Amino acid sequence: MAVKKPWIKLRPYQFFLKIHRWAGLGAVVWLTLLCATGIILDHPEWRWTAQTPTPAEWSSTRVQRIAPATIMRYIAVNAEESRFIGASERGFWYSDDKGTTWNDIEFVGASGTPQVKRMLGSHTGNLNDLILATDDGIWQVTDYGLTAKRLGLLGQFVSSISEGAAPGTLLAVLDESELITFDIASGQVAPIDIEANVTGLSEKLPFYRVMMDLHFGHGTLPGAGSLWLNDIAGFGMIILGITGVLSWWLPKRWKKNKTPGSKRQKIYRWLFRGHAPIVGFIALIPILIITTTAIPMNHILDFIPWSRGMEVERASLPPAYQATSFGHTIRGAVAFPGDPDRLQMTTRFGILESRDRGQSWRVETSLPLPPSMNMTGGGLFRVGDRVFAAFSGGRNFWRQDDQDTWTKIEGPQRAITAAARAGDDIWYVKNSKAIFRGSFAEGAEPMVDSGVSFRNAAPGTPFYLFAADIHAGVIFHDQWGWFNDIITVLAIMLALSGPIIWLRKKWL
Repeated sequence: MAVKKPWIKLRPYQFFLKIHRWAGLGAVVWLTLLCATGIILDHPEWRWTAQTPTPAEWSSTRVQRIAPATIMRYIAVNAEESRFIGASERGFWYSDDKGTTWNDIEFVGASGTPQVKRMLGSHTGNLNDLILATDDGIWQVTDYGLTAKRLGLLGQFVSSISEGAAPGTLLAVLDESELITFDIASGQVAPIDIEANVTGLSEKLPFYRVMMDLHFGHGTLPGAGSLWLNDIAGFGMIILGITGVLSWWLPKRWKKNKTPGSKRQKIYRWLFRGHAPIVGFIALIPILIITTTAIPMNHILDFIPWSRGMEVERASLPPAYQATSFGHTIRGAVAFPGDPDRLQMTTRFGILESRDRGQSWRVETSLPLPPSMNMTGGGLFRVGDRVFAAFSGGRNFWRQDDQDTWTKIEGPQRAITAAARAGDDIWYVKNSKAIFRGSFAEGAEPMVDSGVSFRNAAPGTPFYLFAADIHAGVIFHDQWGWFNDIITVLAIMLALSGPIIWLRKKWL
């Protein structure tokens, strides 16, 4: 019986072929699942991922802790504080019993339930004043909070909304990329020409942020380009896995079934061409970006503290960091009544302000924040004559239009996502933990938990978070990241050995 040569004596081509084959067979199942869940995580705009619930007991304890934050992001309350309205990408509800029960609000004429991306904050206590930005246009609340009717922009992804500079108008953000003015009465739209001309950007960025951006599809090309690269990597690895397994399994089946050689050659040729010179080379660079950044992401809770203080020069980073485009970077924007030239928006580059209607921008520096926090942006929205800015760690601020300084909101220990005024100076604010009540009057006590519950509005865990649970592996074990590391190393070996094998076979 012939004795197989040990790997160390194999010729280079044979050596890399064995590495490629066994790395692929060892990683293909879990790598395919990682890619499928990764693609889902890249697209939170897919409505079904947020609105399809999974049983809470299916999720890890880590996800169970953060799932309530996805239930309700935006709130409103009437002047009598008897009816509350809540909204998020998961639904739209009202409650007449301080959150003990929540009832669905009907979007009249809508196909499905639109994702609510921002609710124009209530500052009058009149719930019919509420206007919604959704993934299917702009809507207005009617029947005192029982229904909503469409105002315009059918089928358009409106990612944020605010009161406009002129009465009866709105400032809206389309697909996190464009600013428009929307006339409520006529439904007419006027684009605002904005230029990515930004001053005051920090010269250095935290290393952990760069790693996260690269892995999550924000850190290479401007606009949607980075996300496309992520999708190419995900779909590419799935196709490579399928064609690779077929290339290994089919010859064994053919030999057993004595399939004619001409048929085998034709099928195998196109399997190889689809596997290597087409899909493999198109997806090679995106795959290497995803895989090399995956290992620190597998240990993100340890990686961020470990890398704290490590910085990277902005000038040395890819185009996505150079602020040459606002495409898919605008998270929210506010206008200033009576001052059409003044705009503020929160972006991946920080909170920016323009005094010339978007032709030039500067980084907002008046917020009492460490520069490293302001450079990544935060929540930004308007309620009446006040603009709110919110950052992690309970760094929440408000500023009236006639003031130059920001006032810190005391009480909430996490970033707020909404604020609503009920009475003359009775305010409610919402963060991931609770709905708080209090006053912004000078000398007022810190805001406290109002006791209004929101967790009954949408039970279960959204499929989006369930996919994240599987992707990270913590649904199985808190230390699953080490297994993901092994799969990641195998994927890197596949990506590096593949071109070496191709140099021998070429197009076959």
